[in-house]
Amino acid sequence: MLDRGLARSRPFVVALAALTLVGSSAAAAGAAGNASSSCAVPQATAQPFLPWNDQGSYFLVPGGSFEGPSPLAGWSTSGQAAVVSGNESYQVGQPTDSQSLSLADGSAATTPGICVSIFTPDLRLFSLNNGGPASTLEVFVNYTDRSGNPQTALVSTLTGGNSWSLSPRLLFLNNIAATVGGQGQTQISLTFQATGGNWQIDDLYIDPIKSQGSDSCSDTSCLGNTWS
Repeated sequence: MLDRGLARSRPFVVALAALTLVGSSAAAAGAAGNASSSCAVPQATAQPFLPWNDQGSYFLVPGGSFEGPSPLAGWSTSGQAAVVSGNESYQVGQPTDSQSLSLADGSAATTPGICVSIFTPDLRLFSLNNGGPASTLEVFVNYTDRSGNPQTALVSTLTGGNSWSLSPRLLFLNNIAATVGGQGQTQISLTFQATGGNWQIDDLYIDPIKSQGSDSCSDTSCLGNTWS
């Protein structure tokens, strides 16, 4: 279920996101709020969601598999957020993947800076609700507007059960379109916060829509669409 309303804990999320932006040199380079030429949208893509009839090509969010010796390098966390044993059950990454990110109730984690463009409209991830049925996972996008002001917007509020599930496409393009314009790119980060119970997340991917044959968008022609 998706809830586009404002989160009750938004001031806390804004503070965490601000710390991430201050610590990111790439974000600082784009602090003017205009489309930045100092970052590059990742070009290496995969098709991890073919079993769900999603033929899109996606790139992995930095650290989004939570594997390796320093799985949270570049991430900011608060509360009881930690990498734990247990991969999402579909193994869409590597067959040897064995870890995910645990978020206890009230905990949050923010990604490193991610370079996106008008062709990068949404993300998908796997999540597991270890709390009760009322527990939610809130997803925020953090960005700098055209006036150079840091902004945080709620992208979606996820609900789920006690088995791994793939999220729907979580659209954040409308939040950044005014900043990136028609052909530009900018820096964002994403914050995930558990509310009312414990959650796990894994394998976070962003969809560069240009890989799906939509290579041209004006400032507004990509807005309001549901990408497939």
